[in-house]
Amino acid sequence: MPLAAIAALCGLSLGAAFVLFKFLQSTASVTKPEYQLGGAAAGFVVILGVLSFTYMKVSDKQSADALKSANQQIQDLQAKLQNAEQRLKTFEAPVTYAGSVSPSLQDAYVVFAIAEAKVQQDGRFAFKTHSIQPADLPSIYVIGPQSHTPYKQLFPEDKTTELTISTH
Repeated sequence: MPLAAIAALCGLSLGAAFVLFKFLQSTASVTKPEYQLGGAAAGFVVILGVLSFTYMKVSDKQSADALKSANQQIQDLQAKLQNAEQRLKTFEAPVTYAGSVSPSLQDAYVVFAIAEAKVQQDGRFAFKTHSIQPADLPSIYVIGPQSHTPYKQLFPEDKTTELTISTH
């Protein structure tokens, strides 16, 4: 028990015993095998015991509430961590994009694109990339001597391993 609490409990007990036994003419006695008290001293001990018991119960309740709150915060943080780990796994997992070009073209390339950049006057361009996911809405282009840059816009619901790009 903190020293300030002990001092407050003693002060309150002294004040209550003074009022009860000085002005209200109360009587009290405490009998134990080790000691015997009577009058204001007995009233002081009884009041101090009741106040101390009450203080300890309130303090225990506050400690229990603080512990419960801390445990809830820990559970919330663990749930957030688990969610973040799951989201990180989706970015780490490779996604395969495969399909066919119909009709087939000779000497053609399929280009996978997730971003575009404007070519500057000096011919420079730049891209910043991250882990590519279907939600990024990438596009696939066919580039070759016989193509006119056909492309397919991909959507998250598309099956990434069964893509078909029509070159007509």
